[in-house]
Amino acid sequence: MSKQGTLAFIDREQSSAAIRTDTGDYTIVELDVELPMDIGDAIEWENDDALGFEIYLNRSKHIEYEVFVQNHALDESALRLQFAV
Repeated sequence: MSKQGTLAFIDREQSSAAIRTDTGDYTIVELDVELPMDIGDAIEWENDDALGFEIYLNRSKHIEYEVFVQNHALDESALRLQFAV
């Protein structure tokens, strides 16, 4: 089953991003921040349990990203600890 979310935060210094899922939690990934992406882009991925290298699809830009998944299902307080949001 695929999971979907919206790109909510990009930290170019840490080469990471937070994706807000449709259930209201966050998935944190490391990625090449030089790739085309904007806050609000629709993101989709297949495995919501997998950590490590995965392929995520930016549906807004029709581009696949190879990302390193750090964590799934973070709440907003945990997100604030990881990023200066």
